[in-house]
Amino acid sequence: MRDTGHPLLNMPNVICVPHIGYVTREEYELQLTEIFDQIASWSSGHPIDIVNPDVLNSSRVMRG
Repeated sequence: MRDTGHPLLNMPNVICVPHIGYVTREEYELQLTEIFDQIASWSSGHPIDIVNPDVLNSSRVMRG
């Protein structure tokens, strides 16, 4: 449930909208395929699409 009293929601110069208003079935399939590939790659010890690869050398990263 949303806090309708939140200051951000009551600003006259702010329009709040959901992140995804609509996507096609094809887009969902593409997104889910990419997500699955990323999870499978991480699980096999060869992560892909890493934005900050330096984090992989951190001892705090959970290894599978």
